[in-house]
Amino acid sequence: MQNHLGTPGDSMAQTKAEKSLAAKRARAWKLYRITLEEQGTVEDYQRWNPDFAILLTKGNPKETALLFNDHSHATGLYRGKLAYLINKALGVLEGAYKERTSAVLRALAAYLDSPPATEVIGYRYGMLGRAMLNKKKIVYGPPVLKKGKK
Repeated sequence: MQNHLGTPGDSMAQTKAEKSLAAKRARAWKLYRITLEEQGTVEDYQRWNPDFAILLTKGNPKETALLFNDHSHATGLYRGKLAYLINKALGVLEGAYKERTSAVLRALAAYLDSPPATEVIGYRYGMLGRAMLNKKKIVYGPPVLKKGKK
């Protein structure tokens, strides 16, 4: 006989794989009130939707990302799957900005697409990598081109 999670009851002998699957089902239900099938459906939708697919990748999209379930800590709403570092970064932002998180992320996207400094003072290129005064090897970005020079 199966319980509400679709897992065999205690009276049946279970293999290691069956116990693992039962534990995954119980965890998904207890933490997010979703089934593994629903979780898979959401992940499939995200993979095929170009707006969301990037959220399932690592920095190098050819590498397989470790995926985590994401939910709102304020409301408990299950939102989907995210790659580990994206989930971690979102958690940091949500912890600091609470209900303003989505506005901050939209502003951050606009900031990256059109940096305010380039609008005000033009393009200036500083040190590549992490900017540190005591760096052993200092390399700067593209030089600032003066008008009339190539």
